[in-house]
Amino acid sequence: MFVKMKILSERISFKRCFNAPHKKFFWGALFFLSGIYTASVGFGSVLFPFLVAGLLLFILLSFFFRRKGFLFASFLPVFVLLGAMYYGVYDVRSSRSSVSFGEHVSFSGIVCSDPVEKESSREIRVCLSYPAEGIVLVKTKRFPDIRYGDELFMTGAIERVPENGYGEFLKKENIDAFSDYPDIEIVSSGNGSLAKRILFGAKHAMRSAAERTLSYESASFLGGILFGDTGTFSPGFKDAMRSSGTTHIVALSGYNITVLATAIMSVFSFLFSKRWSTYAASAAIAGFVVMTGASPSVVRAGIMGILLIFGRRFGEGGDVKNVLLFSALAMALHNPRILAFDIGFQLSFLAFFGIAYIQPKIEEAFSMKEKGLLMWKESFVSTVSAQIMVFPLLLSRFGEVSLISVPANVFILGFMPFTMGIGFFTLFLSLISPVFSMFPGGLLELLLQFEMGIIRFFASFGEMISFSADFLFSAGYYVFIFLLIHGISRVHRFVVSGRSAPMA
Repeated sequence: MFVKMKILSERISFKRCFNAPHKKFFWGALFFLSGIYTASVGFGSVLFPFLVAGLLLFILLSFFFRRKGFLFASFLPVFVLLGAMYYGVYDVRSSRSSVSFGEHVSFSGIVCSDPVEKESSREIRVCLSYPAEGIVLVKTKRFPDIRYGDELFMTGAIERVPENGYGEFLKKENIDAFSDYPDIEIVSSGNGSLAKRILFGAKHAMRSAAERTLSYESASFLGGILFGDTGTFSPGFKDAMRSSGTTHIVALSGYNITVLATAIMSVFSFLFSKRWSTYAASAAIAGFVVMTGASPSVVRAGIMGILLIFGRRFGEGGDVKNVLLFSALAMALHNPRILAFDIGFQLSFLAFFGIAYIQPKIEEAFSMKEKGLLMWKESFVSTVSAQIMVFPLLLSRFGEVSLISVPANVFILGFMPFTMGIGFFTLFLSLISPVFSMFPGGLLELLLQFEMGIIRFFASFGEMISFSADFLFSAGYYVFIFLLIHGISRVHRFVVSGRSAPMA
């Protein structure tokens, strides 16, 4: 019996998993993030007995077989516990609102982010002034004009955020309360960060330049692409984007920027060397983040996009895998609530994974060495790879997904880098003088009208599939996908090795 266990331990040796520092980092970070996630969804206390049992089991196996792999594995449950404890401490420290809920009170604070324009209202995040603490989401009318850094004195009812998906999203943003249409008085302006005031001021100036240079519909669409502003979209155009599966291009989500990062990299690879195209594409994404106001969600998405570019250019295998885990770990340490409650982060993480792992397998299996006109082949494969990974999440969160989204995104994403580049260039010229922006503005108008026509065209064929995707479906789906990809890769390598074998 002992001999059989000894042989079994050699076969399942953890040496291959833990014999290098980067592999130890991967597993340690993965289990730490697992602890954060389980605590955020309320399962931390349930897993505690199993974690203790796993810790004791691996310690005994390490002592019994005297293998260092088992000793390191005994630390993995500890990483889960540390992750759960980190989330608990963060949750207690961030939930410090000291206002009276459900009462008609007077309160004051400073607008601590750029207000979000809606169809008939405006959402403002107000950091409460001492002695009160916390962030209140204030919904108000679109007038008077309120901007970042304004000090406000308000009178109205403050309510606690609801215990549902929207409430969890607000908590992820450290918002503990909301107030609808209170009486507002602007006390002073120019408070807050000077850098943010400059960034938001530049964004507002460029939005005004777009309205002067383009038609109303095109200016609204460009504002959505560059700044994520969809408040002026018509209901019909919003439905067309949803039916065609192209809503993400105006969401400034990580999924959007991750796919755009690959498209930008393809364009620069056509113009520059591999090294300089990597630097140029990273600079383009960083500039995009800055020009859009550098909100936390866009910063996270930009980091994912830049890491994707460097990981794919300079890393292989475990390097790309560790880049993915490192970015997730850094963002989770800053705000652990994003793992379970930030749909944008989840989409970007899964899209990043699909482009980093599935896309090379597809390109290898189908020998797709040429990029095609306007890089359509790489855009197609990257879009399909990202869609494969985000499909269960879209179904579980929204209950439906567009069947026409892949071809629609292939057409749209091929033009997005050019649209963004020409858009920023045109708006910059318009800020200098409207005369300078006449020619590029006309070209930009045609490009935007063409893209909106594509969206409406695919929306006319768009059919939404509705399905309830639970945990078991998602787990089975990902197992099937990875077995399929692995099988295709093995068949491709077998065929290639057979062709290259010398004739007898």
